[in-house]
Amino acid sequence: PMVRAAKRAELGVADNQLLIGQVGRMCFQKNQLFTLDVFKQVLECHPNAVLALAGDGDMMKQVQGRIHELGLERSVRMLGVRNDISSLYQALDVLAFPSTYEGLGMVSIEAQASGLPVIASNYVPREASIIPGLVKFFPLDKTDAWAVELAEMSPVAKRSDEKNAICHAGYDIKDSAQQLGEWYSQLVDSSVIHS
Repeated sequence: PMVRAAKRAELGVADNQLLIGQVGRMCFQKNQLFTLDVFKQVLECHPNAVLALAGDGDMMKQVQGRIHELGLERSVRMLGVRNDISSLYQALDVLAFPSTYEGLGMVSIEAQASGLPVIASNYVPREASIIPGLVKFFPLDKTDAWAVELAEMSPVAKRSDEKNAICHAGYDIKDSAQQLGEWYSQLVDSSVIHS
């Protein structure tokens, strides 16, 4: 809760405001233009909602243009490249993840570790859903469904810590580093034997 309060204050977002976030490169794959169109609909139900976009990329000018075109300047925070994403997850109420394609969806897994609900496109692999009930999948041609689902979220200051469940699912950096080290050792050992 303290991290959440500090980060929301930094972003100029009150406790009772809905804060939707998206984390990723500004590119076709990550689909920020879709998020902006959906967010415009969310504002009809939550006029004081805020959208935070973290990232940078080749579509930055297009994203900024769409924000202006839709008149969202007061409601969207462009955060750029960040090194405090774990704190940002604490500040958010929901993560929008409308990728047009995705290999795995690590952003979704990171968000779930902090207990953050995720609304993802049906192009995000189902393997990215680790914590039961935290990830919901919607097709990209159902913008109304996306808007309704996001608008139904509410600010929740206290969430469960899902780190252990994420680690148990195989996403622990220490375990992964150890496994990778063992794999490399086996490769070196086998190349020495064959030389």
